[in-house]
Amino acid sequence: LPEYAFWRLSPDQLEWTSETVVSEPGQEQHIAVRPVQPHGVSELLVSVPDHDGLFAAVTSVLDEMGLDVMSARVLTINDQRSYDLFQLMDAHGEVINEVDAAELVSRLQEAAAESGPRAPVERKLSRQLRHFTMEPDIRFRKDPDGGGTVLRVDCSDQPGLLSRLAAAIFQQGVQVHNARIATFGEKVEDTFLVSDAEHRPLTAEAQEALADAIRRHLDDEQKRAS
Repeated sequence: LPEYAFWRLSPDQLEWTSETVVSEPGQEQHIAVRPVQPHGVSELLVSVPDHDGLFAAVTSVLDEMGLDVMSARVLTINDQRSYDLFQLMDAHGEVINEVDAAELVSRLQEAAAESGPRAPVERKLSRQLRHFTMEPDIRFRKDPDGGGTVLRVDCSDQPGLLSRLAAAIFQQGVQVHNARIATFGEKVEDTFLVSDAEHRPLTAEAQEALADAIRRHLDDEQKRAS
């Protein structure tokens, strides 16, 4: 694991994810789900060969199954494998049951071999969310470590939000290196560490194009769901 993984993951997460990968050394894909008590969430590990669009493909499956992403850590280890950890809840705000967890693993095994996100799932906004809408606030800043660009998106929560953000990022040819998801009631604050295909910070033109793509994706979804 890269050094930064040791301060992005808790000791318990490091132990579980490492044991999952080491227990099946010959496997190309390591995808596992576990309940985390007493937090009332499920954790999902996706450690597979990394490629462009992987994050978008994974989040599109989570959207298909109606799962809420509470947090995400997106890492790439030295042999060009993903080491992504998600904290999830089902549509009822509960831990994912064993049947759905098995289906999630099966779908992700297929999606991890695909080159991009699946078609978005169309779902109606709840009455509560329809009455709480805010214009997306999209901001960029330099990565303090100098390795990329920090993208922050503040907006109203909506079904499949993360998968739509990931799809917009993928379509612009932008790489995701880390993601932090935070939900405050009906408001979402998502932060991504991104770069261009050559792992360089985004230019001003690329930032503008990405912001426009994100607004289009969110606006299209608002129109379909309302």
